[in-house]
Amino acid sequence: MNSVDRDVLKNSFSPQKHSLVFINEADKADKKADEMDKEANEEVNEEVNEETDKETDEKAEAEMDKEANEEVNEETDEEAEAEMDKEANEEVNKETNKENDEKAEAEMDKEANKEVDEEVNEETD
Repeated sequence: MNSVDRDVLKNSFSPQKHSLVFINEADKADKKADEMDKEANEEVNEEVNEETDKETDEKAEAEMDKEANEEVNEETDEEAEAEMDKEANEEVNKETNKENDEKAEAEMDKEANKEVDEEVNEETD
């Protein structure tokens, strides 16, 4: 028998004393339940906070990855643009060299024709 039951048996069974004992026990049980609820809520809050922190970290990491990828893409675009510029310059250089070669050849042909004309003129004189 617990102490509450003994107290009840020692005292008369008046309804007021009996009711007070149960009210006190009910209050104690309520306080214990409130404390357990509070602890459970704290645990749930900690878990929610941990999950939120984890999600926040994952979002931040994803954002950093996105920014890093954008930087790589920009660098890749710049490299591709530089390569295209290089190829365009090479093409212009080839065209310029071809034009210069043609001009030089035309000049040499002109000189050769001039010499031939001079020789022909000398022979006809």
